[in-house]
Amino acid sequence: MALRAFGGDLVLMRDVGGVPRMFDAHCPHLGAHIGHGGRVVGDLLECPFHGWRFDGAGRCVFIPGASAVPGRAGLGSWHLQEIDDVVMTWFDPDRGQPDWTMPELPERSLADWTAFHPAKTWIIRTHVQELVENGIDLAHFAHVHCQQTAAAESRRIEACGRG
Repeated sequence: MALRAFGGDLVLMRDVGGVPRMFDAHCPHLGAHIGHGGRVVGDLLECPFHGWRFDGAGRCVFIPGASAVPGRAGLGSWHLQEIDDVVMTWFDPDRGQPDWTMPELPERSLADWTAFHPAKTWIIRTHVQELVENGIDLAHFAHVHCQQTAAAESRRIEACGRG
């Protein structure tokens, strides 16, 4: 799957065991976008241009007709974590390892858990930090949107001039 995120082109795949993997999308050979025409061959990601194949760490492990693979040939790989059926990546412009990992929701295994099934896919063209900073902010709903929340009900009435 071709993706555009974090200011660059990425490609997302699942290996034979179902483990998600994400890489920078352009082949180090001639720059072909692997997300357009590339394919998964077993556990390897294959470039559509000359068939170079990359393992789960992004290392080139096969070049058709070559007797050796250059040691530095590879794709930049991204740290992924799949929790509760959601695939997440850690963004660090310097490609550092995560400072923490997302915990699983213990409630998800309960019999009365209701799973979320999105009806629509959204593409939001913004920096990832904007989503967190402008997401669910209960304190502002009453004042900006005159929208009821349990935590802000008394403030909503005053802020919307209904008090």
